[in-house]
Amino acid sequence: MKKDDAAEIYSDIVDIVRAVRSNRKIEIFRGGMEKLNFAQITTLYFLYGGEGMTMGRLSELAGVKMPTMTDIISVLVTKGYAARKSAKNDRRKVIMMITEKGKKLVDYNRAIGIEYLNKYLSKLGIVERKLAGTIVKRTKEVITKSLG
Repeated sequence: MKKDDAAEIYSDIVDIVRAVRSNRKIEIFRGGMEKLNFAQITTLYFLYGGEGMTMGRLSELAGVKMPTMTDIISVLVTKGYAARKSAKNDRRKVIMMITEKGKKLVDYNRAIGIEYLNKYLSKLGIVERKLAGTIVKRTKEVITKSLG
């Protein structure tokens, strides 16, 4: 693959994300997502479905420094989307958890995203949809494997 190919694919992905995000703003605002920025929403997704994470692990996953993650978490805790809890084996260690309110917000955001993706994918033929799914899955495998 040429460097130009990667640049074009990257630009296309950015354009797709931008278009989807702008087209679903009204529904997202109804769900309360306007109160959160992308980093805060992403952090909720990291916490969703798990048994909690340390601030260090969240910082690592998000690719931000600890002070930045502290700011992100402070907003989420203040708004009731996340909570702090002491670790069972070490009370000095803080574990971040998603609250029920946070889970509802993630579920709502995910449902909107799926609805919009279905809307756009319905404009593709069956073979194109399958190919798109295969490419996305394979790309995810390659990227997540390289991140280790």
